[in-house]
Formats: sequence, structure tokens, C-alpha cells
Amino acid sequence: MAKVTIRDVAKAAGVSTATVSNALNDADVINAETKERVLRMAKELNYVPNMSGRMLKAGKSKMIGFISSSLTGPYFSKLIEVMQEECEEHGYGLMLIYSQKSQIIRNYIFGGGLDGVFVYEGENRFDAQEVAYMEERGIKGILLDREFKGTTVGSITFDSFYSTYDMTKYLIETGHESIVFLKGPDDVQDSRDREQGYLAAMKEAGLPAGEHTVLNGQFIEEASYQQVMNWSEAGKEMPDAFVAGNDSSAMGCVRALKTLNFCVPEQVSVTGVDDIDLAKYFDPAITTIRMPIEQQARQGVQMLLQLIEGKQPEQMQLKLRGELILRKSVKNRRGL
Repeated sequence: MAKVTIRDVAKAAGVSTATVSNALNDADVINAETKERVLRMAKELNYVPNMSGRMLKAGKSKMIGFISSSLTGPYFSKLIEVMQEECEEHGYGLMLIYSQKSQIIRNYIFGGGLDGVFVYEGENRFDAQEVAYMEERGIKGILLDREFKGTTVGSITFDSFYSTYDMTKYLIETGHESIVFLKGPDDVQDSRDREQGYLAAMKEAGLPAGEHTVLNGQFIEEASYQQVMNWSEAGKEMPDAFVAGNDSSAMGCVRALKTLNFCVPEQVSVTGVDDIDLAKYFDPAITTIRMPIEQQARQGVQMLLQLIEGKQPEQMQLKLRGELILRKSVKNRRGL
């Protein structure tokens, strides 16, 4: 009989592998009903994580932590699902640790209960000094929200500057002149890089851009929706296009424009970044930059496992560039 895997349990329970991991590790980030269903299906399928013996033999926890103050949204869902699969392939578990409290974050990173950690955390809660302390303590870690190259701590990030630079250039080339940007959180390097990419492309084209053309969408659909509504309520003229910092923000922007009776893309074009699964099914389908989320997840796990096993990865700092995906949310204003 074939070995029952965590994916089998996830499929039977109708949840993601990350949710199964949380239920098995008694994490409190899922509701009681879902946890009960997962545990029931694991029992019915006779699924047992075969890790105890190896933990004792290796003197390790065989657990990796994923630490973040945000786990919501399609990006995290995809990232964590692939990481969970990759960890399981190598005999490790992935523990999701969600908190907005700096002390709790520190406790998990420096407490010694994990073999290694992934950190996606705003600099307000986990700054450069904390990262340096990870190195000093020999903590094995991979940063996902900022660039870093150390001995025991590395990073694997997206080339976010060029994601919005390339997208803004595409909009300019298709005849858009007034373009507004929906940025993400200020304390996340990824967000700042995307804003700078937009500003650079606008400056290069000699088009007006600055604080007056940047709205704070927070990488969140509802926040972006409200920002566009506020723009209209302030009596400002709608731009030719919005460049959203991610796809969730793009969707919020489109919803607001529809509420205001603007047609997308006939009157206003909207673009995103990431190419989450929902982007191609949205109405209209979102023109976006496809960020290699699965590659980030798999290579990140492989890098971290090498560090845990005492090996030095070939590269401690990786930056992955995205690909322009053309769909239906942009109108070519040059008529070509």
C-alpha cells in the first residue's frame, strides 16, 4: 500500500497542505471545526508524520518556521503550500507562526526550537540589527522580504523594481500618460522597490509622478478599493491607468472603478503584480507581472536545508525577475 502523504489528507479534507500542517501541529490560526475535520481525515487515512525517530537520531527538531505578521492573501497561500510540499519531501515539517508582536517573533527565531526559519516581516518589527543578531547567534534563516547576504542568513526575493518599471513602461508605450500607483506597506523593501520602479519609468518618459500620484493600497484589496474611492470623492480626475503594487490591489482598484461607473479598460486601464491564480479569472482578466512564487518557495527551502545541514549554498542572495503577462485589463490607446 502506498504511503499516505500530507497531500492526501489535504485533498480528503478539502483544505491546503499548510492547513493540515497547522492542524497536526495544533496551531491556533485555523478554526476548531476545520482542525477537527483535518484530524478526523488524518486518522481515517492512517496518516502519521514519521519524524520522531529521525528527530532523536539527528538531535534536531526537523521543524522549519515560517514567521510573518501577515499570512493572508493568495501570495502567501501559494508560497506556503509549495514550501510545505518541499519540506515534506525532505522529511521536515513547516510551522506557521503569525504574530504582529516583536517579542513573540524574537522568541520563535531565537528560542532554539526550530532548525531554521523563513522570515517575511516588516522592518518596523524585525530590523537590520535583529538580522545581524541572527548571524551572530548562528541562526539558519532565509529572508523573503528584503535582500541580505550573510553566512547563516540569506535571502530570496523578487526583483520588484523591474516588475513595476517594466509594467509602467508598457503602459506608456501603449499610450497612457497619466498613471497612478497603488503602493504597499512602507516598511517592506519589496513595496518600496515597486514604488521606485514606477517612479523611474515615469521620470524616464518625462511624465509627472510623485507623492501626488501615489496612493497607499497596502497590498490589500479593500484598502486599494477605498483609496480609489477617496481619489474620486476628492474631485480628482481619473488617470489613464493605475499600476497596482500587487494583484489584490489591482482587483480592489477595478472594483472601485466599476462602483464609480468607469469601464475597465475602455476608460481606465489597471495592472497588477504577482500573477496570483485569481488574476486570470477576474473580470476583466488582470494584466500583470508573473512573479515566480513557486520557484521562490522551492529554492528557498533548498537553500535553508543546505544551511541546516552545514553546507554553504552556491548563492546566499537570490533575486528573481518576473514576466509580463498581457490580459484584458489594459487598452492600447495608440490603436495598434
